[in-house]
Amino acid sequence: METAKHFGSKLRKTLAALLATMALMAVLLPGALAVDLNVDVGFYFKQSRGGTCTLASAAMMLRRRAYLDGMDSWVDVTENGIKSTAWSGGLSHSFTYNDMHVGYATLPSGKAAKTEALVSILAEHPEGIVLYDRTRPHAVLLTDYTDGVFYCSDPSNGVASGRVPLSAASISIGGASCYWYITEDGNDDGLELLEEAVQELKSEEFAELYSDSEEGKRDSGTDYVRETYIESDLELMFSPTYIPNDSERVSLYRELDNMEEERDIQAFADRLNDRFGKIPPEGRELIRIVRLRRMAKHLGMEKVVLKKGQMSLFLVANPESPYYQSEAFDRLLHFVQQHPRACNLREQNGKRSIVIKNVPTVETACAYLEMI
Repeated sequence: METAKHFGSKLRKTLAALLATMALMAVLLPGALAVDLNVDVGFYFKQSRGGTCTLASAAMMLRRRAYLDGMDSWVDVTENGIKSTAWSGGLSHSFTYNDMHVGYATLPSGKAAKTEALVSILAEHPEGIVLYDRTRPHAVLLTDYTDGVFYCSDPSNGVASGRVPLSAASISIGGASCYWYITEDGNDDGLELLEEAVQELKSEEFAELYSDSEEGKRDSGTDYVRETYIESDLELMFSPTYIPNDSERVSLYRELDNMEEERDIQAFADRLNDRFGKIPPEGRELIRIVRLRRMAKHLGMEKVVLKKGQMSLFLVANPESPYYQSEAFDRLLHFVQQHPRACNLREQNGKRSIVIKNVPTVETACAYLEMI
């Protein structure tokens, strides 16, 4: 059994290796990754004729993916260019174009469930997905979910060009039933590099830890943090126009702050709806903070910071903590491995954190943590 001192030294070396790997990826991955994909540099176009909305949307999705991969040929990805491999009387449920593999999946029923699913899907697919509404029927390229709003590029000539709110497009979340997405990207060497690095850490630096896991000795992060603190620059409140009585509003804040169980949070929200009416957006975001804190604590986060459109997850400060042998830490490593474009590993003044980009709301933050 290794000593705590030995383990601390191993952990520091391991984290340093991860940080070095991420730094190397910043060099190896294309410069396009530093560019906001939602700034149109020529990604979008209109369908060439009626009935090819899915084909045009798929071409725009592949074009954005190729741009992310740093391929100069991204401008050559067109509706006609992908037709021979992607079209068979309609958009094929599975096809490959230039080593980018596209698959098909269905959405859950119910608008709320669809919204939650799409937020999570977009978090994994910055290039966007082809979203299809059978009730129209029509498809768009769903590009992102920013500040609580879905955006898309609609290939219909009757809708404004470029990236527009989904509410201005020809389809709706409620009517959407299925989507196409990139399941595998053979052009992404950076992902392979990070995967190899993490696998090496698992097989060498953390070999004993993973051996322990097979014996059922690993646990979650809740045993290693007494409390998880949340900092935010977002508007999170019950406004006086919603709950006019000051003392009652303060009492509800305190009640909410003491909650941990999901059933209690849901009952609290239902009670507010019954008594005061529909909860405004800033109130819903405040309630989600409780969920976020619970999930972050379960992952062993000492602090979560939501500021300037990104989320910083601060790991257990003590490098000799057995937290770094827990299942929660393993899940974090796996998440970083799977989402290198969304994540940055940082170590500053002895504090280690994972920074996740493009997190404009608490709802988005919760969606990310649910993926870990």
